[in-house]
Amino acid sequence: MRDEAQAISQSRRSGRPLLIEFRASWCGACKLLDRHTWADPQVQREIAGRFVPLELDVSEQTEAQEELLRRYAVTDLPTVLVMHAGAAVPVGDSRRMTGFVLPDEVLRMIRQVR
Repeated sequence: MRDEAQAISQSRRSGRPLLIEFRASWCGACKLLDRHTWADPQVQREIAGRFVPLELDVSEQTEAQEELLRRYAVTDLPTVLVMHAGAAVPVGDSRRMTGFVLPDEVLRMIRQVR
């Protein structure tokens, strides 16, 4: 998904946590995630079965996008957050990874989320 409001709504309805990726078109590590991590079949199955995935592109660096980065406390790209819908800031049971991460690392993080 690419619409934050729709993803939050779906997360609340389904009870599944959000998996949010902050990315930009100019981000080399984001492209590596696409090629190696998000393309991994095991990662895809795990995410599809347990999460509401949300991709937030902040390539343009508009004021609205800067506010989005502040709200989620994102300082580097890519950043992957796992959080429950409605949490104003990722805290508590939330998980965060920054930069390129291998499929095994993502799987380890997302399997810890209940």
